[in-house]
Amino acid sequence: MKTSTLLIGAAISHVATSIATMDPWGSIKTSTPQTCPPRPKYDPCEIIRHMTSIYRILIGLGPLANSSVVFPPPKGNTLDFSHIPSHVDTDPRVVALMEKLPVVTESGMGILPGMEAVNFLDPSQMRLARMVDMRNYDYDLMGGEGAIWGLPTTVTLLRGDHEVVPVLVLDVADNTIRKIGDVEYLEDEYTRHERNQTRLDDHRYDFYNWPAMSAPEYLVEVIIKFLSTTWFPDYSGMVFSLHEWEEEEMIEKRRLLREVYGWPEMFREEDWKREVQKQPEVDMDEVESDWLEESIKNW
Repeated sequence: MKTSTLLIGAAISHVATSIATMDPWGSIKTSTPQTCPPRPKYDPCEIIRHMTSIYRILIGLGPLANSSVVFPPPKGNTLDFSHIPSHVDTDPRVVALMEKLPVVTESGMGILPGMEAVNFLDPSQMRLARMVDMRNYDYDLMGGEGAIWGLPTTVTLLRGDHEVVPVLVLDVADNTIRKIGDVEYLEDEYTRHERNQTRLDDHRYDFYNWPAMSAPEYLVEVIIKFLSTTWFPDYSGMVFSLHEWEEEEMIEKRRLLREVYGWPEMFREEDWKREVQKQPEVDMDEVESDWLEESIKNW
């Protein structure tokens, strides 16, 4: 698997005029530019292309197996909407997107830091993907008639790590992504001054109170974080942020990935998976010694 440096350059250029920024953990922070550029019109092919790139990067780096990802046929996957009540409207654009997105069937596999994939081939997860209001989870409304459904144009792209709560939510109406989290991460004017916890909770339940970022720009920044190894998938199935790395082994793995295994331009994928990523405990000195010895032989 080879990743072109052109992708990095184009991605950096593309996000230069963002109206919001992403921090090392993927949270979206609002910014106040002098002039906010218009968001690009929603293009499903763009979302599908970027999500596919993210999954292919994770397959290349491991431990996500190619067999754990269902890449849809040209006409899209056949989805089962039986767990979504007939009175709940879903925008045709959302349906078409879910049909064409790759699906990770392996549970517990990290995609981004603190986030797992939504399996759109599972009817129960299809239901959860349309329930973007956090009150469903805090008040245990998921299975009853009192469930609160998201707007027809919204869908959860990624859910919480080992949880069912929505985290990364796409709205096709304005082509934005929002990352929903705990109220302490909602850094807006109201949150900074409100001291009543009940009111704070009510405030965070409103999907639109969370800062938005252009969906394609957010996904391109995700790709950049993987290409630059700011984010790094471990053999355990978790994705770590560079700012979380305290163990010397993880820092050394990052160095080996770039300096020894050629990530991203000349990536030796098979060697990386066989010699490092698939092994829980790796003697890094031995790996580099073997590489140096082989390099001297081929000099």
